[in-house]
Amino acid sequence: MKDKYPLVIGLGNEYRGDDAVGIEIVRRLADRVMPEVSVVESSGEGTELMRLWEEREVVFLIDAIQANGEPGKIYRFTDANIDEFEQCFYCSSHLFSVPQALRMSHELGTIPDQIVIFGVAGRQFNFGDQISDKVEASIEEVISRLLGELTSLISEK
Repeated sequence: MKDKYPLVIGLGNEYRGDDAVGIEIVRRLADRVMPEVSVVESSGEGTELMRLWEEREVVFLIDAIQANGEPGKIYRFTDANIDEFEQCFYCSSHLFSVPQALRMSHELGTIPDQIVIFGVAGRQFNFGDQISDKVEASIEEVISRLLGELTSLISEK
């Protein structure tokens, strides 16, 4: 039986500039969510993600993306527009990427019933960079959106 309560996974590398945004968001989110919600950090390696979301009904992924939009712009992806999310991964630091893990889980029948991905357009991904100002400015907005969606989900359960 799948766990009915949401899992929020913050993805990234805290030493690569804007790539740290997912991790930073879940760190700030952790003490603000309801006790039913699990919050974890991940490097975003595909097999680790598959293990984390196995047996989950609802999973939120938070990650920096490489999009044509303004740095800090927030994107929301679901099953309905997952192809758009995949296009934001033309370059990945993972041997087994997030989109590949999603496709593999789908093929294996281990994909969560609902996956929501919040992607924040990044600008700088070099080792040693800090999160850029525009990406930093988007963090509280992502947290606010997440808390709204999580509250709705928990109240439905």
